[in-house]
Amino acid sequence: MGAVMNSDGRLEVFALGSDGAIWHSWQKGPSAGPWASFQSLGGSLVTGPAAIRFFDRLRVFARGVDGTLWHLSQIAPGNGWGSWQSHGGSLTDEPAVATNADGLLQVFSRWSDGQLWTCVQDGPDGLGQWRPLGGQITGSPHVAMHADGRLTVFARHVDGTLRHISQTSPNSGAENWTSDWPILTGPVSQTPVAGVLGADLRMDVHFVSVGDEPRVVWQTAPAAAQWGGPASMGGVVTSAPVVSRNLDGRCELFAIGTDRRLYNTWQTAPNNGWSGWNPMPLTNLVGRICVARNGDGRLEVFGINDVGDMVHTWQNAPSAGPWHHESLGGQMLGGLGVRLTRLGSREGWHFRE
Repeated sequence: MGAVMNSDGRLEVFALGSDGAIWHSWQKGPSAGPWASFQSLGGSLVTGPAAIRFFDRLRVFARGVDGTLWHLSQIAPGNGWGSWQSHGGSLTDEPAVATNADGLLQVFSRWSDGQLWTCVQDGPDGLGQWRPLGGQITGSPHVAMHADGRLTVFARHVDGTLRHISQTSPNSGAENWTSDWPILTGPVSQTPVAGVLGADLRMDVHFVSVGDEPRVVWQTAPAAAQWGGPASMGGVVTSAPVVSRNLDGRCELFAIGTDRRLYNTWQTAPNNGWSGWNPMPLTNLVGRICVARNGDGRLEVFGINDVGDMVHTWQNAPSAGPWHHESLGGQMLGGLGVRLTRLGSREGWHFRE
């Protein structure tokens, strides 16, 4: 995730800098700015960061220049950081991290053999052994939790189809996953995004297909093996979509258009139709975007523009506009000509959120 909430209610956002370090900024008050100036967390990394909160502390994961998984943990809730540690591996893309139903973290990544590999937390700051989960995937995986507590990983297969693999029961860690990778839909051109987003606890998966058209498939019932769709969301996008849920239960989807502007579309009512794409104030965006939800329920979207500044826009009130926006800086980090280059992704919302 690119933006995560601290245990005290303050959002914190993370991005890769052109110097290979992870840089971060944070709200100075719960659900409110102003934001602190960007500070370096160090590192020698090549992917956007995957950040997550583990109980009362944040942890950050990324692929290093050596191809291994590196991770960093706060040393105190909401304050202070330790040192980067390697956990080995042969990663080729950005890792994805999720929380099991029992609270233990689990990391997933594509390795140089094309398979999905995973490891599970085995202590306060440690990770267990890597284990292969099969498949032949391209790009980064995406992980989300079913309404029954089982994790599922979605990924683009080498044949261009969208496939998935699931835990056979909640908290089964690196073992006890389904043995095959069934095709869900296709073709898909970018990393999909999934989560239990509907008020009725059915999972949606949003993805980009032929002609850069955003599409969606959905479970026919909570935690079900059957899926509906695909259906078109309309329009043409240049980034993988990100999606979150408003406090009133309506899902909201964000993506970058061909004019490099941020657009959004939202459900007109929980579990209902969509509004159609609407232009938003963030422009000249490059790369990816991420979305987070403040402690008071207001959605906030982050992106990086073509000069290396991080920009963000946020709802004026929970589940409602108008949207405000501003720049957090980032094109001249540390006065050394370092700039922000890549955000982390935003994993799918779990039913517990």
